[in-house]
Formats: sequence, structure tokens, C-alpha cells
Amino acid sequence: DVVASNCAVKLFRSGEPTNVLYSYEYLLPGQSLATGDDALVMQSDCNLVLYRKRTAIWASGTSGRGTNCILSMQNDGDLVIYQDGDQVWNAGAGGKTRRHYVLALGRDGNLGIYGGAVWATGTFSTSLSV
Repeated sequence: DVVASNCAVKLFRSGEPTNVLYSYEYLLPGQSLATGDDALVMQSDCNLVLYRKRTAIWASGTSGRGTNCILSMQNDGDLVIYQDGDQVWNAGAGGKTRRHYVLALGRDGNLGIYGGAVWATGTFSTSLSV
């Protein structure tokens, strides 16, 4: 567990996949959220990519913006990619009341910010098998 200036870095142990990222938590390059056939990956090229069955279905468009990028779930409801402390992308969902939010990759493949839904990729699948 690494803590710096009121922020915790979320480290995942292999064998413990998760589909959520809470306020004040981060994904580092190579880390991911996953559920079923879907995975959200913070890539080493600074691009945040949502994959379904290993095919990219959504991306932040930040490929090549640097290295050392982290994905941060903010306590104002925004999802932000930082490169060495500088913001290179955000979901545009910030400015909400400061409280606890969660980025969740749903079983339907939709990625959304909740605490009251404030942003989503719209990549849900209508053919979800149980």
C-alpha cells in the first residue's frame, strides 16, 4: 500500500481481479479493471482502453501522450489521466459535490462513474449471457 498526499495507490494482486475503482484510487500502467469478457486497461503508452474479448471498443485517445500515466478516480466525480502530474484527459464529469464515487465496469460491459450516475461510455452489450 503506497500513500502520498492524501491519495492511495490501488495495487492489485494477481488472482484478485476487480471491476471497481473508488475515489482516491488509481490505476498504474499495466493495471486493469475486469469483469467477464471485458477489461479496462491503463496502458503503458498512456491510453486508457476498454476491451471486449480482447478487441478495443473504447479508448481515451491519449496514446503517445507520454509514459508514467495514471488513471485517477477523483472525489468530485471526475475520472482523470495524469502524466507526471499534468492532466492529459478527463471524462468531463467533475465539479460534483465532493463525496465518494466509484468507477465501475458492469457485467453488461458499460463503464460508468456512480455516486449517482455521472458519466458512462455507452458500450453496454444487449447480448449478455448469464
